[in-house]
Amino acid sequence: MFCTLRRSLGCLVALAVGAINPLVLTPTASAATVCPTPARNIIWSAPGSGKTVALSFDDGPGRATPEILKILRRYNVRATFFDTGLHDSQRPTDTKAISGEGHLVADHTWDHRYPYEVAGGWSAAYLHDQFARTNAQQRKLTGKTSCFFRPPGGFLPSGVVAAAARDGMSTVMFSVDTQDWKQASTTTTASIEMIERNARAGYAQQHPIVLMHTAKASHEPESEVTSNRSNTVAALPVVIQGYLDHGYRFVDLNGTSGLPARYTTLSVSTGRVNVPVGRATLAVTGTVRSVSGPVVAKSVRWYSRTHGTTAWTYRGTVLTDSKGVARANDRPARPTDYTMLFRATSGYQEAKTTGFRYLFTYRPAPAVAGVSRLGSCVDGGGVAWRSKVTWGSTYVSSGVTRVSVNFAGWTTTRSGIIPTDSVVKSYDGSGRLLQTLTRTASVNYTGGTFYDARNPLNPPSAPGRAKVTVSTGVDGDGKANCTVTFRQPS
Repeated sequence: MFCTLRRSLGCLVALAVGAINPLVLTPTASAATVCPTPARNIIWSAPGSGKTVALSFDDGPGRATPEILKILRRYNVRATFFDTGLHDSQRPTDTKAISGEGHLVADHTWDHRYPYEVAGGWSAAYLHDQFARTNAQQRKLTGKTSCFFRPPGGFLPSGVVAAAARDGMSTVMFSVDTQDWKQASTTTTASIEMIERNARAGYAQQHPIVLMHTAKASHEPESEVTSNRSNTVAALPVVIQGYLDHGYRFVDLNGTSGLPARYTTLSVSTGRVNVPVGRATLAVTGTVRSVSGPVVAKSVRWYSRTHGTTAWTYRGTVLTDSKGVARANDRPARPTDYTMLFRATSGYQEAKTTGFRYLFTYRPAPAVAGVSRLGSCVDGGGVAWRSKVTWGSTYVSSGVTRVSVNFAGWTTTRSGIIPTDSVVKSYDGSGRLLQTLTRTASVNYTGGTFYDARNPLNPPSAPGRAKVTVSTGVDGDGKANCTVTFRQPS
């Protein structure tokens, strides 16, 4: 005897398929590549503890699939899609999107033929062929094995559950039929309200499985069953909100709730330009980490341009290491700007997700670290002074190359307590005064071996060479009248 749930739920009592007992699945990994042991009985209930509801969509993918996915994303609802292999092959982008969004793709046979439409009915050989072709197509598009099967039209002839189990799949039915397959061929209030009303039947159940459709896969004439699914799309938000308002948690048939982040969020550090002593190879570095979302690969495209120009030149692509750090090496011969473009491939999205862009500017400066310069002068009182500056390394701060000053000061050949006046000033490369450090005090010097050290503000080295002046004297009048100028080495 053949019977279809599309026609009547009441006919189930006459099916010779053994005991039809409610079965709740134990949640398993949502991205299963190996299916759990197939259930011995038909699954009628959503998995999970508490009040759970499983949305299921048959016959797709179809024209309504993208809109349905948007609604599910808006409500963060994970669902199960029982697709036909034929429709999967005709709309591969939609199938990839379903899986990529985090939903389950399940088997609804290859071409949705009812038993009476097949010569000899649903024989074991026929079902195996349908399962194998559909599963192969879905695995090709999603990279995952389909673990669940729903018979077209709700037909449950003897042997179908065992046939699905032999192909590694559990047979799943539904406990709530929205009958959206009865909707009008256009969007109508009556059809929308019918779907919403039928969906509310699940409020009386602890673990309902709700049946809806994203397309038409059956072979009835259009006048009998329309391919229009606009009313399903229109009713879906109300159906979802209704179950949420009644305290239900949405799950797929693996028991997984919620969707993974659709877009990969990248966190990019404020990378640096590292200029080693001696003008060794420049290392442009940055760090990219996945904050949320599925990341298949992380890569960095880097570009450079001569400072002051507008055109960027692509220099190459490097992968981040296990810590998310990307490094690019260069040895510029002139002032050069650098930029890194971080990308990540996320889920099914062919276009890469773009992270943040940072601009690294490097202006070559001579390596001066550890270089000291000495100078001398005689003040108005006839005292001879020796001055000294020790330059530090160059580094980049806020896009400006600066040179550090490790020491700036003076000494004298005299010993004893000397009333001193001293001034240390730093200037940038254009001669602009940056900082003035003064001191008026009596200092005890022995053998002229102690320098009165100052730590002036580290001056920028571009444009031109920075300089530091050291002035001193022993007049005790607050005026330092012996000055030595030190310019950044070239």
